[in-house]
Amino acid sequence: QFTEQERKLMEATTEFHQKKADLEHDNMEISKKMDLQVASLKTVLESLKLETIRYLAATVFSCLAIALGVYRFWR
Repeated sequence: QFTEQERKLMEATTEFHQKKADLEHDNMEISKKMDLQVASLKTVLESLKLETIRYLAATVFSCLAIALGVYRFWR
C-alpha cells in the first residue's frame, strides 16, 4: 500500500503526463493549421505572380504597339 505522499506524487505525475499529451496534441493541431495556411498563401502568391507577369507583358506589348504606330506615323 502506498503512503499518502507517494499517492499524491503518482497523481501529480499522471496529471503532468496528461497535460503534456494535451499540449503535444494542441501543438500538432496548430502546426497542421499553419501548414494549411502557408500552402494557401503560396497558392495565392503564385496566382498573383502570374497575374502580374501577364499585366507586365500586356503593358510591354502595348508600349511596343504605340511606339510602332508613332514610328509609322512619323516615317
